[in-house]
Amino acid sequence: MGDKDVTTVVNTWIVTSKNNKLHNLYKVLLDNEGRESIQALLSQNVEDSLQSNDILTERSPKSLIEGDPYFYKTDRNNPESLKALGLEEFYTKVVDNYEALRTSDVITFRKNLQEYNADSERPRFYIFEIKRNDEQLFAYAQIDSKALVRKRKLLEWNASLNKSSAVIDITEGVPLPSNITAIFEATSDKLYVYTPFSFEKMLFIHEAAKLKANENIQKFIRGEFTIGNEGYNIKGLDQTVVSSKILKSSRSINRIAKYTASESLESVRTIENVMTLLPNENDKLQFNHTESIVVVNQDNYKTFVAVIHDSIVKRLISGEVQII
Repeated sequence: MGDKDVTTVVNTWIVTSKNNKLHNLYKVLLDNEGRESIQALLSQNVEDSLQSNDILTERSPKSLIEGDPYFYKTDRNNPESLKALGLEEFYTKVVDNYEALRTSDVITFRKNLQEYNADSERPRFYIFEIKRNDEQLFAYAQIDSKALVRKRKLLEWNASLNKSSAVIDITEGVPLPSNITAIFEATSDKLYVYTPFSFEKMLFIHEAAKLKANENIQKFIRGEFTIGNEGYNIKGLDQTVVSSKILKSSRSINRIAKYTASESLESVRTIENVMTLLPNENDKLQFNHTESIVVVNQDNYKTFVAVIHDSIVKRLISGEVQII
């Protein structure tokens, strides 16, 4: 990759959400100023993302435990694989729906197209069709809803429905992305995911994981789940403030949801030694060896959801990862 690489934004869409579900997909008509703003922001961002593609490993069950970037190539002969990963709607409505994207002003994820409502319908993520030399790429970027009230560069867009519905002219400022969440490469049929937790949240896949995470928290509380090969019980998860914080974090949700008894076979002493690597005292778990208990609270819950997985314990000890 070098100076000869030319990245051009061809089309832009915004996907909205409503009631914690993907709602509509709108094509954004850009003027020159808007196109130039996106072009300037995305060009280097896309190049930086693409440079990492060669070192990404294929998606595995641990991808959402450790949070590492990955690539995914769907088995076109097995459509059930998409459903199992929660990606069926994303591929049907977005990835494999290019002609409709290109020719339609709006596509709905619901059974019927509904009128745009600025109060309940929120911008969820961008889709950018990008031409890079002779390659066709589609970049997906989660929209930071919190940035709607901050002073950040915004894209002005008009949300309007088709002729069979009332036409609405709602102009709204949507923050331009600072990072690319994922890129689909049409030539190789590969989806490269750079921030797995953001990607899952962007598509609301984490909602199903949240239910499983809550179920597993209850198992820890009841003593059905323990950690370490000595089987230490967990104390503190029954506090609402602790469980609530876990269920507000995509990273924590995925780690708890994917926990099984076979994930924590390291000795408790090894897990305890990891605490010496944490510079902040508040992040450290508390161990009661007399009663075989590990105490979790609202300050150290991130440490807990990390060290219940042996793979993360090993990476912390080796220094491969420095933070929880």
